[in-house]
Amino acid sequence: MGSLDTRYKPSIKTLSLATALSASSTYLALFIFAIMYVFVFVWTLYSSLKTNPELFANVWSLPSVPQWKNYALVLTTGNMLQYFLNSVRYTAIIVGARLILSAMAAYVLGRFEFRLATPILYYFLSSLMVPSLLTVVPCFILMKNLGLLGTQWAYIILAITGLPFNIFVLIGFFKTLPQELADAAYIDGCGEFGVFWRIMLPMARPGLLTVAVINIIGVWNDFMGPLIFIRSKDHYPLATAVYFLKVTMQYNADWVAMLASVVILMAPALVMFVIFQDQVLKGLNLGDALKH
Repeated sequence: MGSLDTRYKPSIKTLSLATALSASSTYLALFIFAIMYVFVFVWTLYSSLKTNPELFANVWSLPSVPQWKNYALVLTTGNMLQYFLNSVRYTAIIVGARLILSAMAAYVLGRFEFRLATPILYYFLSSLMVPSLLTVVPCFILMKNLGLLGTQWAYIILAITGLPFNIFVLIGFFKTLPQELADAAYIDGCGEFGVFWRIMLPMARPGLLTVAVINIIGVWNDFMGPLIFIRSKDHYPLATAVYFLKVTMQYNADWVAMLASVVILMAPALVMFVIFQDQVLKGLNLGDALKH
């Protein structure tokens, strides 16, 4: 046995060294990507405070005098305020509906045992493996047959159906909630929906917050959905409107206004993630731990 231990010690050391090198290279690559993304955002931010002559003279220099009027100009003359409000409305409706529907589905699949529970769960999870681009044509035909194509409701209804990820995360929370609380509520005369709404849903708040932040960022930055299913530009959200603003700015060379609109688009999602990043990461880790 001693000879065997001696023989295997070098391989264990080699494995530890390879693991350390692999981890170091991974962290180095992530650090480089993080620096790149931060640099792009910082450059966009201070470039949006320049004048156009300053930007074309030296794209790397800092603004001599910050031009905050660029943001006021974009919000007033570029109709960006309307697009911003459209994004707020879409995000509130879509995320609110997703949370309610996914919470109810996850509660049933996580708390009740019935024959179709597992097939239904696998059905939801399998939809995560289908690229969203493959569903564009069927959804387009469906909305056309329903007479909703080109309206805001076509985009809203289709966006609300993005439930599988939320259900997958929330099931882990509902499965581990104590049954004793539900039994006590039943004894007090509370119905099934009352147990869900008054007892279980508040206790799943970490999971709800996690999926809410992730969904808000996703809906806020959605570009393709509104572009395909909404025809009126007045109803576009901010992410889609910025693209058309870019096309316009190419002709009048007002690039600082375009950069200001990009900052307006990025800032809310970035601020929200920075504020709630600890809760989001804890919620994802907790949900994964609870499922095991």
